[in-house]
Amino acid sequence: MDSMLGRITDFCSNFAVAISDVVNTDVIIIDSKMNIVGSAFRHFSLYNDIKIGSLVADVIVNNHNVIIEDKAKVKSCRECEQFKRCKMKGFIGVPVRYENRVLGAICLVIPSFKVKNLFDSKESTIKFMENMADLVAVRIMNHIEKKGLKKKISEIEKVLDMMEDAVLYTDNYGNILYMNNSFKSVFSGKDEWIGNNITNIYPQFEIYYRDQKERNDLRVSINFGNQVFYGTVSSKKIYLNEAEYGFILSFKSFKNLKENTNMLLQGTYVTFEWLQGVLSRELIDEAEKAAENDDNKLITGPDNVINELIAKAVFNYSPGRIRDMKIIYMESVYRDLLDSYLFGEYGLLRNMDGGTLIVVNPENMSLYIQEKICEFIRTGRLCTEDERIVYADVKFIFCSEVNLAKLASEGKFSEELYERISGTRLEVKDTVYNNYMLFKKLVIRGIRYYCGVYHKKKFIIKRGEIKLMWQKYRSLPVSAIDRILEEAVLKDGQKSETDFENYSIEDTKPESLRELEIKRIKELMKKGYSRKKISEVLGISRTTLFRRIKEYQL
Repeated sequence: MDSMLGRITDFCSNFAVAISDVVNTDVIIIDSKMNIVGSAFRHFSLYNDIKIGSLVADVIVNNHNVIIEDKAKVKSCRECEQFKRCKMKGFIGVPVRYENRVLGAICLVIPSFKVKNLFDSKESTIKFMENMADLVAVRIMNHIEKKGLKKKISEIEKVLDMMEDAVLYTDNYGNILYMNNSFKSVFSGKDEWIGNNITNIYPQFEIYYRDQKERNDLRVSINFGNQVFYGTVSSKKIYLNEAEYGFILSFKSFKNLKENTNMLLQGTYVTFEWLQGVLSRELIDEAEKAAENDDNKLITGPDNVINELIAKAVFNYSPGRIRDMKIIYMESVYRDLLDSYLFGEYGLLRNMDGGTLIVVNPENMSLYIQEKICEFIRTGRLCTEDERIVYADVKFIFCSEVNLAKLASEGKFSEELYERISGTRLEVKDTVYNNYMLFKKLVIRGIRYYCGVYHKKKFIIKRGEIKLMWQKYRSLPVSAIDRILEEAVLKDGQKSETDFENYSIEDTKPESLRELEIKRIKELMKKGYSRKKISEVLGISRTTLFRRIKEYQL
């Protein structure tokens, strides 16, 4: 802070001398705290004490020009103890402003023999002073902003030094400005590299500066010395102002990517294999195929619980599965809160760059929010509070229980948004609500689970009980059916066996791995898959597949 104040004082003193040379009178430059930060005296001795109530203070406190041709006409001057000894006769003071903020003042202290000359051209003198005040304001703010920027950069560098990724910052030509600790460790970087061009050290980087383009997670293999870095690199432009920018390069080794991927996959355990208990094989195959497409998706069905489970499984098998995933339940009642939460400078969409957002009940969004989401999907742009444009890449999976196409045709849902999210559409038709075998699977799996939770070795279901439940409860949400199953297991201790033929959960053993594999191979062969494709789907070699086909007599 002392060094910054010293630089401002030096600048203001030089500026005061320049003004004094032009107007040929004494000049004082004062900051907002009434301290003299610059001066040039030709006729008077230096004034060190600026008091409240003085002409100088009046300029700053009231934020206006003060023009006095004869101090004797000013009451505050006449009441001053030094009035008779003071050689100043005239005074011109203008505030130094930056936007609406008063930074100080520039004042001309005019002796009697200079008053006539300056006040004969008073308007041009004042205009000259105001222009000088504008220049002083800009220079002072530049000093302050540069000091603040350096402090922020220092804080950012401390954060970057704690990152696991190797991070390099250069100007737009590739000259190294900063390396974090991880970069120095991974690439054997030295402090002497600062100021050198990265392409002289690693020629492979030349392409990044030749086309000046940003990149996301490109796979690279970089040779340096006797070592090789194998992983991904991303480059982002960082603007210091409207014209000046540099590049941040972030390197992630495949070792770290693998570790991070394993941690991220724990965010949702829903898999297509797990969903076989509530969905048909045909729908699961369709969902697996949809997951391969890196685009926005729409999942519709009678129960958003099931829709959401499918969305999670689709995410788990999508190209973006190593990135972040979040779920948001839409309600228009949040209005401006939802707007800020999604689109604000530090909102969800900007922080989710590269991730996937699952939107449940999109029909509940206001049309205004729908249009903003549509604009974001189309452009990938977000506008910050200071009107800067930032970009983010977020994939959407929408889950709805209603017919969005019908709502769009009725003007109750954005037609453009519907078109953009329905390119890949999964319609959940065959579910526990209309397929008795799926309902039966749900009941059996649920009872088996709660028997394990409550340590019940055996649970007897009478013949026809599942069908009775199917008729009575199939219209309920899946979560409600699950609560009924839990309650049934808890109350089972009071039941007694009857003459009816009994159905035991223990007798309903899961299919063996052999049975599952035979069933899966048959399904794929029936669909016309080649043996090469079947081996890829099953994750086995073609030699193993040939052996299994012969063994299973398929």
